[in-house]
Order: sequence, then C-alpha cells, then structure tokens
Amino acid sequence: MSVSIEFDFVSNLDQLKKDALVVEVSRAYSEIRRLKALYSIGDVLKQQHAIIEKIVKNTSDIVEGLPAKLDGICSRISGLPDLISKKVKTYAEAAKIPSEFIATPEKQVVLTQVAIREEKDRPIREKRCVLKHIPVGANPDDILSIICAKAEIAKDAVTMVPLGKSKTPVAFLITTPSGAAATKFRSSVSSLRRETPERFPAMSARPDYSPTEEAVFRQEWAKAFSLNNEAGKMVWVVRDLKLVELKTPLEWSKKELKKNISD
Repeated sequence: MSVSIEFDFVSNLDQLKKDALVVEVSRAYSEIRRLKALYSIGDVLKQQHAIIEKIVKNTSDIVEGLPAKLDGICSRISGLPDLISKKVKTYAEAAKIPSEFIATPEKQVVLTQVAIREEKDRPIREKRCVLKHIPVGANPDDILSIICAKAEIAKDAVTMVPLGKSKTPVAFLITTPSGAAATKFRSSVSSLRRETPERFPAMSARPDYSPTEEAVFRQEWAKAFSLNNEAGKMVWVVRDLKLVELKTPLEWSKKELKKNISD
C-alpha cells in the first residue's frame, strides 16, 4: 500500500515538472517573439530615418537654389518693359501705322474695335485657308479631291468657294472641319507642289488672314519679291507674316512689283 502511494506521488511530481517546463518553454518563446518584434521596429526606424534624411537633403538643395532662381526671375521682370516696347514698335513698323495715327485717341478707339472684331472672327478663320494657283484648266473639284486624299480629310466635310469676280478663279476659300484640318490641308498642298512640281508648279495655300494680317502679308511679300529680284533667285519667302530666308535658294523669274502683292 505504501509503495503504491509513493509511486503516485513520484508520478504526480514528474507531471508537475513537465507542466512547469511547458510553461517555461512557452514563456521563453513569447519572449523571443517580443524581442524579434523589437528588432524589426529598429529596422523600420532606420528606414524611416534614412527617408527623413533624404527629404531634409532635397529640401536643403531646393532652398540653396532659391536665391539664384529669384535673381533670374527679378532680372526677367526688370527686362519686361523694354521687351514690351520693342514688341509694340515692331508691330507698328510691320503694319506701317503712322505715329500720328497711333497718337490720336479717337483713332486708337477705332484700332481697338477692329482688333476686337478680328479676334472674334479668329476661331472661324482658323478653320479656313486660301488655295491659289491650281493648274490651269484643271477642274477645281478634282484638285480638291486630290488634296483631301493627301491630307486624309473627308472631302464631304470641306467646302470650296471661288474668290474674286474673274471668270476663271485664281483663288478659292477652303473651309475645313477644324483648325488642325486646315493646317493639314495647307501642308498637303506644299507636299504636292514639292513632290510633283511638273503638275503643281505654283499651287499654294495660306491661312485665312484678317484684314490687318492681310496688309502685313502683302507688304512682306513685296519685300521678298524685291530681294529675290535683286538676288536673281528665290532666297526669301513669307512664313507666319515674317520674312524667312531659305536654306537652299530656288529658281526665280524676275517679277514686276505692284502695290498689292500676294502669294
């Protein structure tokens, strides 16, 4: 009987030791997990510290560059009055507006009204262009089909109206669906003239200018004609209402200068 009791006591003691060991092992694993978490927090903090250092450096670089940028802005602002005065002078010279006309308040009002009207019509004009010098004897409708095909514009979306009162029109007002289409139309005319000069030797297309722009356009072409006559070759043309020198001169036949010249 005493032997049985002693055996049970030893068994229970062994079980208690096992349970205590399990508890200690669990506690040890919990501590390990906690320490691992602490170590990972350290890595995160290091990463955040590196990011903050980078931000601080970038900010410092930006701040250091600010004085130079501010100086540049100030210098550009200080030069604006001269730039504006030069632009005004250049436009006045290009349009050849007499100084006394500009100085008259009443006539300044007229100029302002004209400018407002022209700007109001600009969205419509941007969709248009003027086609000139199509081949002699050619059917205008056939020429329009060729240009539209080249420009990849639906012909049905384009209108063609003769300009002037002559029996055989030399110019046509072309209306396209958009400003981009008008630009493609003009570019295609230039391409056709360049690629097949024997068929389209003089065909050209230009924007639909306002009356003021038209005056400048004619004046600039008069200058170009005069310079080309002197050179004996086509050196100067008009692009965007400005004289432009060609890199490669073209053949030129001397032309008689007239008061009203257009191309």
